Amino acid sequence: MRETVEAILGDIEARKDAAVRDLSQKFDNWSPASFKLAPAEIERAIGELKKRNGADNRQGRDSHTPAAAVMLADTRGLVKPCRKRNHHQTGQCRRHG
Repeated sequence: MRETVEAILGDIEARKDAAVRDLSQKFDNWSPASFKLAPAEIERAIGELKKRNGADNRQGRDSHTPAAAVMLADTRGLVKPCRKRNHHQTGQCRRHG
């Protein structure tokens, strides 16, 4: 696997856009006239990713095992989260450390 990736990166380094175009055709069967996207195309792609990620998150949430649900229920109420965003990551929370 590593050798394959190194070969691909070396090809991109040597042949630049031509290599990217060839790889796009090879792996995605996609070779547009231009790889540069218009702002509307970028927004549409972002919207599609958000929809797909939302569906993936719902699927993950809905697939919890009964044991996981019991463990989650047992921990509720033990620690009340702070209302400040990223409060715990910065170490500023006096209540929870």
